[in-house]
Amino acid sequence: MDDGAISISPTQPVYMTSGPFKGQMVAGDNNMGTLQRYSLEKVAGEWQGAIFRFSGSLDAAANRIMTGPDGAFYVGELGTEEWSGWAWSGKNYGLQRLAPNGKAFFDMFAVRSLGSGKLEIEFTEPAGDAAGMPANYKVQQWNYTPVLDYGKGKQAPVTNLSVKTATLSADKKKVTLEIDGMKVKNVVYLKLSNIAAANGDAIVGTEAWYTQNAFGPGTDPVVPTTEVRAGSRPLAAPRFSARSAAGGRWSIAIQDAGVHSLEILDLNGRLLETATLSGASEFLSRSAYGSGLYLARVRGPQGAVSSQVLCAGK
Repeated sequence: MDDGAISISPTQPVYMTSGPFKGQMVAGDNNMGTLQRYSLEKVAGEWQGAIFRFSGSLDAAANRIMTGPDGAFYVGELGTEEWSGWAWSGKNYGLQRLAPNGKAFFDMFAVRSLGSGKLEIEFTEPAGDAAGMPANYKVQQWNYTPVLDYGKGKQAPVTNLSVKTATLSADKKKVTLEIDGMKVKNVVYLKLSNIAAANGDAIVGTEAWYTQNAFGPGTDPVVPTTEVRAGSRPLAAPRFSARSAAGGRWSIAIQDAGVHSLEILDLNGRLLETATLSGASEFLSRSAYGSGLYLARVRGPQGAVSSQVLCAGK
């Protein structure tokens, strides 16, 4: 998107099943110390949607992301000098926790297509009257041509589009933009200026990139919070804990009854160790693990899976 202004090499996407952006995704980037947020909608049977900035200035490039039971993101960061740009901030590794603070904030929540000449922006909180002024929206569009070259970027021409009207909803949480000249198979870039919340709070993010493969309206995704098998109740994810033990080994404790399968992997997905555990029990890894990040994955007797990042010391 936009030649690296928002993302260059996207990494693992993670669904948010709780919080103010429930039903959306977060992903990192191997070239940037950032997280991006994605809102999706299904139009004409296909997915499309918008990307927003979510967080930045991480210690290293965000590679793997997991959500914890506390609602926080745990970001495994990875870098290397072997590929250009994959050593964000000069660091090759990191592990960071990003936790919500529970405070309300004003931001764009989603962008949606309402037809050939209309886009809708939804906000997290009611917007001030300036959100109803067309002059406060800069809009451009461009497309991408599939090529063999890496990082070819957006294709000319980049077209400036005019916002004819900006109509706030009754609750002021949505604004409908009437825009001339939009085309399908294009990215629509939105830049907001002079817009704040109705209570005066500043907006967190002022830019959005919307991929418009088809004109809407569409439907928002419904994201389940647990694994579901056809004809059955939701499956409970197995509970386990992990701690480092002497000699570079891992002690992994299963907290539920039944037969569980355990896998320990590196962050390239290479399987390092497996075990089968019966009932609530504790497993001591057979191998010693050097410094770095690993993944413990436990599958319960009904097939539900839980994962946890393991961080070995320096």
